[in-house]
Amino acid sequence: VAGGSGGAVSILASTSPSTGTSPFTLTSNTFTNSHSVGNGGCISIVVPGPSTAFSFSQQDFTNCVSSGGSGGGVYLAYGDGSMSVAPITLMSVNFNGCTAVGGHGGALSGIATASTIDHSSFTATDVNVVGSEATRGGGIDVSYSGSGSNSDVTFTDCTFMTCSASAGSGGSVNFVSSSSCVNCGVTFANDVFQNSQAAGSGGSVNFAFGGSFSSAALSISNVDFTDSSSTGASSDGGAFAFSCASYNAVTSTISDSSFTNMVAGGSGGAVSILASTSPSTGASPFTLTSNTFTNSHSAGNGGCISIVVPGPSTAFSFSQQDFTNCVSSGGS
Repeated sequence: VAGGSGGAVSILASTSPSTGTSPFTLTSNTFTNSHSVGNGGCISIVVPGPSTAFSFSQQDFTNCVSSGGSGGGVYLAYGDGSMSVAPITLMSVNFNGCTAVGGHGGALSGIATASTIDHSSFTATDVNVVGSEATRGGGIDVSYSGSGSNSDVTFTDCTFMTCSASAGSGGSVNFVSSSSCVNCGVTFANDVFQNSQAAGSGGSVNFAFGGSFSSAALSISNVDFTDSSSTGASSDGGAFAFSCASYNAVTSTISDSSFTNMVAGGSGGAVSILASTSPSTGASPFTLTSNTFTNSHSAGNGGCISIVVPGPSTAFSFSQQDFTNCVSSGGS
């Protein structure tokens, strides 16, 4: 128990280092029944440096709680205000019953504070999150304050079960950026999302960029979404929501995936992709292959899928799709 941050471990640097990389590696550790009043129910690492790297492998977090901050299991804060190069890697990590009461990221919260964020990939492989809760990003919540580049987000062979965001977006996973991202791929492969809920958009997964998403790829392959909902009024994407200012030269693919029992208070009962302004250049093709959508409902447009990309060049390809009991009760 910690009256401040880091229920088990706290590493705090008060000023930014001028040079050097500071890697953090955690391997084969167990954290059980850990509680903090501040950030990081188990671990809090605050290093305001320009270059950090975080690696977690074979970790078990059980019943970890942040009662007054973010990161029920893990809280990471990095970047020196100007630059952040901070790849995060999770390999074979389990979070069970982790909660951020009143904060973000029931399992993990990452915050990059820098005007430029480069080569800061987030890679999760064989990560299992069960019974995780927060106000935003019920499982994992990552936020970038600056413009990003070359920073892929990848989830492979991961499972999220019974996760919820009580007051915000991303019932299981939430990534937000105040600016743009160039050459930033988003990939979900061989994952399972069950019983995820969010008051905001993205009952299971939410990505939101304040600027453009450019020269990039969005891929969802062999992912199972079941019993997922974005419950708030005008909350898009019962399972998956992606929003940005402009969608420039992005290749989007959804294949071999299933969406069952989806509800959205806004548009896109299962999937919503929304760009608010027109891109200046570049084609953005959408390809959907061998997917099933069953019992999906939206209060807005698109009982199953809503794609709004006001660009000059888009192409839509749907093949081997099954849509069953899909309803838009307040739109088209």
